[in-house]
Amino acid sequence: MRLRIGIGMARMRILCHRRSSLASYIIYGNALEGTIKHVLQDGQEVDLLTACGVDLKARVTVQALDALDLKPGVKVYLLIKASSCHLLS
Repeated sequence: MRLRIGIGMARMRILCHRRSSLASYIIYGNALEGTIKHVLQDGQEVDLLTACGVDLKARVTVQALDALDLKPGVKVYLLIKASSCHLLS
């Protein structure tokens, strides 16, 4: 059986270092390690295509993109709150 799950990309959190926010792991509980594949900027919002077993998109602000030096090849951790997931099929 194959399931499809939707995750609101605006509900994901991005960490660049696993040790940078232990409290976030306790709150979100689900962390996926990945690598940024592509960055697409649209005004003040930026979509990051991240490879972490499957390709996932996360949305950040331009300020976060600059402050965290996010670019293709950078290793990140996606924190996903379980309540932001919903069953598609």
